[in-house]
Amino acid sequence: MVKLLAKHRMSFLIGIKDGNYVQIQVDRLRKDGGLETRTWAAGPGKEGKAEFANGLILNDTHQELTVNYLEYTETDTQTGEVLYYSSWITDLPIGQDNVQEMVAVARSRWKIENETFNTLKNQGYHLEHNYGHGKKYLATNFALLTMLAFLTGQIAQHLDPAFQKAWQYCQTKKALWQKIRQVFGLLPAVSMNAIYRFIAKDIKVDFPLLE
Repeated sequence: MVKLLAKHRMSFLIGIKDGNYVQIQVDRLRKDGGLETRTWAAGPGKEGKAEFANGLILNDTHQELTVNYLEYTETDTQTGEVLYYSSWITDLPIGQDNVQEMVAVARSRWKIENETFNTLKNQGYHLEHNYGHGKKYLATNFALLTMLAFLTGQIAQHLDPAFQKAWQYCQTKKALWQKIRQVFGLLPAVSMNAIYRFIAKDIKVDFPLLE
């Protein structure tokens, strides 16, 4: 994965677990006092502590690949209880000037992931339901199509004013998807943009009276 990211010139900040080759090097550095450290107030009654090192070997199989290591511990200043801990590797240089920002970026992944799954499960995409179909490849294809629909929706959400206005009109994505299905069943449309505009009442359709 690291090689593939490098091939496409993509930087990364990946969570890792104990017991890997990087962690072994980190334990040696910690024992010898070789880790850099920075602490800061992480909120009322909480202290954040980051420890990091640059230029570690990824693993014994790919010793030509080096990564930078970052770990973060958040504790209760009164009791000393560990409230949060995680560690990551990255290709980005880590220093005293950017380590706090990198911790914030690394921790935001969990929030983004949770919100994405919540949207796919509960906001009209029915991801969990679609996994129950088929005995071989059908469920996978449904999941891929759902993810493609989600990606398309994300692009429209950020770039299409008509989508944004329709979403605002419907108030929730779940209501918007329901309205889109209703429009599909009601009349032909030349584009999704036309459907969004119709929902937002930017355009009107005159239906001929049937005698």
